[in-house]
Formats: sequence, structure tokens, C-alpha cells
Amino acid sequence: SYDGNITDSIKEKVKRAGGNTNAPFRISLAWNNYDDLDIYVKEPNGTVINFYNKGGKLDVDMNAGSGRTCEPVENVSFKQPADGKYEVSVNQYSQRETSDVGFTIEVENNGAISHYRYDKAVRGTVEVGTITLTGGVISDVKLSSGLVGGAIRQTKWGVETEQFIKVSTV
Repeated sequence: SYDGNITDSIKEKVKRAGGNTNAPFRISLAWNNYDDLDIYVKEPNGTVINFYNKGGKLDVDMNAGSGRTCEPVENVSFKQPADGKYEVSVNQYSQRETSDVGFTIEVENNGAISHYRYDKAVRGTVEVGTITLTGGVISDVKLSSGLVGGAIRQTKWGVETEQFIKVSTV
């Protein structure tokens, strides 16, 4: 959605934070408070990418140490993604607030973007699910309980986004 020439997309937030948004496979985490959430991605070879092991793939890690923004993101990008299963989870490293809880995972593969939302307070670790790549393309997504897939609806200029609105022009 756009509002006054400013996008609210997770991809744009990652880009502003210095993250790689041009990789063929990207998994980003966004939330809306000062908490310190951490994304974990287990690669098909068993390597776990997180704040302990960035592996050159975790290039944005916001709100670590102290809450600096209420619009933080984290980003894991794969320049040459291997085929196989990627297991994704989110860990509550430091809770600082009880409002605006939950998170959104944005997955981009070869230009196609999907969103997965968790609307509850994060306690410990939340298993997001598995994403399977075959030939470099997502072939399967299995979400864990409590997550909802699809686009995120918002109201912009009095119009509900992510749905068809009939218009007429002169």
C-alpha cells in the first residue's frame, strides 16, 4: 500500500535498513513494537541462520540490545538458495511491550511475495513453518498452527486494500 508517496511494505523497510532485497530468495520478519524478536532459518544443510550465526545471510537485525524503533525488521537473503526445506521460526529475545504484538513474515522468491501473519504475543519460540524450494522455486509451504497466510488488509484513504474495488473513470 502507498500513502503519500511512502510505502508500508516490509521490502521497503528492509531496503531502508540496508538489507538485500535483490536476492532470488528472501525471508524477512517485521513487527510493530520495541520488542527484540529474532528470526531463525534452518537451511536444508542443517545450518541455522540467526543473530548468533549470521552466515552472511542475516543482514538486518533490529532492536537488538535496546528498542530503537517500533517498526523493526530482520532480513535473511539467499543469493544462491539450495533446494530443500527451510525451517523458519521467530524467537522473543526481549519483550519490552504488551501492545501491537505479533509479527509478519514476508517471503520473496524470484519476485513473488507472500505474507504470513502471527497475531498473538510471542512467548519463547514460535515455529512459522517450512518452505521447500525445488529448482530454486518455492514448491511447498507448510505453516505451523496460529499463522495465517496471504496478503495483509489495511484501510488506506477509506478503502480496504487487498480486495477488488470497482471504479469508473472519466
